[in-house]
Amino acid sequence: MRSGDLDQRVTFQRKTIAYDTYNEPIETWADAFTVPAAVTTTGGKEFYAAQKKNAETEMLIEIRYTEKINMRMRMKWCGRTFEILPPINDVNAKHIRLLISVKEVV
Repeated sequence: MRSGDLDQRVTFQRKTIAYDTYNEPIETWADAFTVPAAVTTTGGKEFYAAQKKNAETEMLIEIRYTEKINMRMRMKWCGRTFEILPPINDVNAKHIRLLISVKEVV
């Protein structure tokens, strides 16, 4: 993997709990870290749910290896939010790069 291939910046977020003025818990997302990445669109589809037309975009994200990412996180790229899909693939188990499949949250 050449560093020139990682021409995008993606931000991974963790779910956090904040409390409102009535001390009720509210789930929010906080930025955890931002990394350079190669972003490839792998496809998309349109479907009907709840009598409404929806679109879904799936992408493949390639980043340098890290152990910080888990399935409870989500990713932001270009103002769009994506859910991380299993599995998070350590290419050739060499701890050099990760391939992560994501699906846009609509």
